[in-house]
Formats: sequence, structure tokens, C-alpha cells
Amino acid sequence: MWSGVTDMIKKNIIFILLLILSVSTVSAEIKIDKTVEKIPSSNGWEVTINVYNQRQDTFVRVMEEIEPSWLENHDGELHSADKGSIWYPPYLEWSFFLESNSDKDLTYELIMPGGERIIKPTRVFANDEVYESSPVILEINCNTNNRCEKGENYFSCPSDCPSGSSDGICDLIKDNKCDKDCTTKKDTDCNKITQIPMGYKIYIIIGIAILLFIIYRFYKKYL
Repeated sequence: MWSGVTDMIKKNIIFILLLILSVSTVSAEIKIDKTVEKIPSSNGWEVTINVYNQRQDTFVRVMEEIEPSWLENHDGELHSADKGSIWYPPYLEWSFFLESNSDKDLTYELIMPGGERIIKPTRVFANDEVYESSPVILEINCNTNNRCEKGENYFSCPSDCPSGSSDGICDLIKDNKCDKDCTTKKDTDCNKITQIPMGYKIYIIIGIAILLFIIYRFYKKYL
């Protein structure tokens, strides 16, 4: 009798261990690697989501909650707000078939205002399982107040530091503005003839007109 009970307990323990093992195996079958990198010579950020499938061939659905006003370029499908959804959009969505032991990169670009910005977790749905990445927290040096302050420059805060500002960055933008942070050889705009502002042009025209009027009166009076 006791041997039968012992055998039953052993079987239950083995079953529980196998169940735990299977759960841990499932949780690791889809891996999500999410990176955010600054785009060179731009004030944008590129987000790359790598989805790796360690299981058998499967259909994958990826959802990424997003702020549409930040979104620049993307290769997914953008959905508008829908309060009836489990996800509260707007969100980007990708759907594709992923073979066993293969991965896929999904990318999109953001232009975000300054301050602490959170890029929310990515969710991957595959074979009735849900996998989730960690959120990404960024500190963007841009305090939008129409003043180019310390830590801000044309690339990180173009609203406060327009091209040609004294921001410690030689942006090399061809805009007929000589960037004070560039050498004359580096910024071709510095080699161009300085344009006379419109206000000065008006004063010059008025001055010439007055001078011509005085000359005309002089000649009319004495000649």
C-alpha cells in the first residue's frame, strides 16, 4: 500500500517538474531585443526590434504602442485609437511568418521633444503566448523655451537651436548662414558674400533717394 502511494507521489513530482520545465521553455521560445540609437546628423532616433524564434515555424504578431506625433518613418502598420481594444492604440503592428531558429528586425524612427521619454514595451503574440520586452527610457536634452541652452544643439533641440546657432556643433547645413561653430573652410556658407538684411536695403534706398533729391535741388537753384 505504502509503495503504491510512494509511486504516486513520485509520478506527481515528476509531472510537476516536467510542467515547470515546459513553462520555462515556452517563456524562452521567443526572444525580443529592443535597441534605440541616435541617428547621426539628425534629431531623430531609430528604434530596432529584433524578434528571434527558437521554436518551430510560427506566425508572429508584433504590437508597439506609439505616440503618432513623434513618428517619422516606419515599416509597420499604424492603427488609430480604439478604446475597445486590449491595447489602447495608437500602435504600430507587424504580422509575419517566422521560421524556426530565425529572427527578424523591425524598425521605425522617432523625433521626440526634450526631457525624459519612455518607449513602451513591445508585445509579441505567437501560438497563444504573449511575450513582452522591457521599456526603454531616454533622457533627451531639449527644454523647448526658444533659448539655446547648455546641453542643447541643432540636432537634439532644433526648435531652440536653429542652424547657425552658437551651440558647440558645426551642423554644416547649407542655409546661407555662417555657423559660428565652424571654420570658414568647413562651412561653405561662411565664404559667401554676406547678404544685406532687407531693413538695411530700405534705409539705403531712402538715403540714395534723399541724396538725389538734394543734388537735383542744388542744380536747379544754381545752374
